[in-house]
Amino acid sequence: FMFEGHDTTTSAINFALHAIMKHPEVQEKAMKEIEEIFGDSNAMPEFNDLPKMKYIECIIKETLRLWPSVPYVARTVTEDTTLKCGCKLPAGCSAVLMFYKLHRDPQLYSEPDRFNPERFLDDSINGRKPYSYCPFSAGPRNCIGQK
Repeated sequence: FMFEGHDTTTSAINFALHAIMKHPEVQEKAMKEIEEIFGDSNAMPEFNDLPKMKYIECIIKETLRLWPSVPYVARTVTEDTTLKCGCKLPAGCSAVLMFYKLHRDPQLYSEPDRFNPERFLDDSINGRKPYSYCPFSAGPRNCIGQK
């Protein structure tokens, strides 16, 4: 956990801050959301406040889409397999899943290289294919620290 939890969190925060800095309209929407939740209060956000921060959650998800904490994983194929596309993977070979490329696939995301947190609003994610968003890997070996 020391390496993975520390470095991945730091990287995600850095990428998010960089993206927010480059997109002042996103920064304004995030500030508006915070003001709506906390008003003029100087209170620090608490765990119970997180569900109210819908737009900030979208910023985090979009950041992790563009710069996933786990950009790729490799797995050993345990039995001969034929993919839907016809590719044959013999047992013992390595299969590399490129989440970085998956998240930038124009068939899955319009304008895939553009930072657009709105793509994660509730109405926008309906109909999204399973496993089209895997910032922490997926399946039984996904990251235990993803929340």
